[in-house]
Amino acid sequence: MVFFTCNACGESVKKIQVEKHVSVCRNCECLSCIDCGRDFWGDDYKNHV
Repeated sequence: MVFFTCNACGESVKKIQVEKHVSVCRNCECLSCIDCGRDFWGDDYKNHV
C-alpha cells in the first residue's frame, strides 16, 4: 500500500485518502512518497505504485 506525506502539514495519508486530505488541507500542493521519497504535484500521484 502506498503512503504519502503532505508537504504542507506533515500528515501521512494512504493513496486512496489523498483526495479527501487535499480538500481539507488547503495548503497541500505537493505529496512525497514515504517509500521512495519522490515528490508529486497535482494529480501526478495517481499513477504511482
